[in-house]
Amino acid sequence: MITNPSSPVLLLCGDTASSLSAKHLNECKNARTEKDLESLWGRIKDWFFGTHRVDAKLALYRMLNAETTDVMQTSYLELLRYVEPEHRQQLAWLIGEHERPAFQIGGYIVASKVDWASQAPSEPPPSVADMAKLLLSLRYKGLPVLETLGEVGLCRIVDAAREQAFPEAKAEVNADRMLEAQQWFLGRSPSLVDALELIGLHRNDDDGELAYQLRLAVEKALGGEDDDKAAVMSRNAENLMCLVTDMFHDREHLKRSALSVNLPANPLNRVV
Repeated sequence: MITNPSSPVLLLCGDTASSLSAKHLNECKNARTEKDLESLWGRIKDWFFGTHRVDAKLALYRMLNAETTDVMQTSYLELLRYVEPEHRQQLAWLIGEHERPAFQIGGYIVASKVDWASQAPSEPPPSVADMAKLLLSLRYKGLPVLETLGEVGLCRIVDAAREQAFPEAKAEVNADRMLEAQQWFLGRSPSLVDALELIGLHRNDDDGELAYQLRLAVEKALGGEDDDKAAVMSRNAENLMCLVTDMFHDREHLKRSALSVNLPANPLNRVV
């Protein structure tokens, strides 16, 4: 299903300015095969001008005509690679708790397939650079995750302080409290955690090196952004990988423990 509240214009990366308009998206939607979108002349122009319009159109076609969510997600990631970083806000991976995930392309919303619930983490997982791109486009309940994770944690710290019996319990903010608050938030956001595991954020290593590499990848992807904002978002990405990995291992430990005593386990290990 595609809705079209407005017309997208996606600027593409390359040596020469190029873009995808609503006209191009409609071409991709109505094409019968990939050959309808790929021509020798189009390839020559892309090569000569250093652009990626044909590749971007093919990624769009595959995404719009995908029969499974896995193919749709792979095509979405490919499209992300062709869009200029400062225009990636035109692309979004939309996650909510009571509806199927969707992908936004400018003003178009493309719903994921019904097989979303059966999706398993990618094998092999996306590269760290691709994880960064997907995270930067991720919206949970309409809000950009990497931009708002710190605010979510701060709100929880303030609320937790108010719940204390003594008024002197201040909303002191430090790294440990922030991580606890963000973990509390993730425990109440199962669809978000599912999405994060799907792209490999449960795979951090014991020394945290992969999470640190993800932090650097987000910083690199935000090369043109405000330095302070980029620092916050990249740190949030590192925190997310650490937290999601810990939650994954806790859940696996609970399942093993339950099996060892022949008791049913809560497969999600989430707070309700």
